[in-house]
Amino acid sequence: MSAASALNPEEAADLLLRDLRSGPEGLSTREARRRLLQHGPNTLRRRQRRRWPTELAHQFTHPLALLLWLAAGLLLIVGSHVIAAAVISIIGLNA
Repeated sequence: MSAASALNPEEAADLLLRDLRSGPEGLSTREARRRLLQHGPNTLRRRQRRRWPTELAHQFTHPLALLLWLAAGLLLIVGSHVIAAAVISIIGLNA
């Protein structure tokens, strides 16, 4: 058992607040201003969104999907049309 899991929840919360240099009521105004100057605003940056057709194309050309496409092609060559259709439907469901 690790040392952190041996603590009761109140002790763990107290240690966390100590490590964050905060208190149960939050940061003081002075500390909040200092952190704003040091680290900048607490905002998330949006990542560029992929368009759904591009994402769908990525799903069909993923390395494991390509392996399944190969398997489906080989199944068609050997005449296992039902299993090939099942593999192709699995690719579609995964995408």
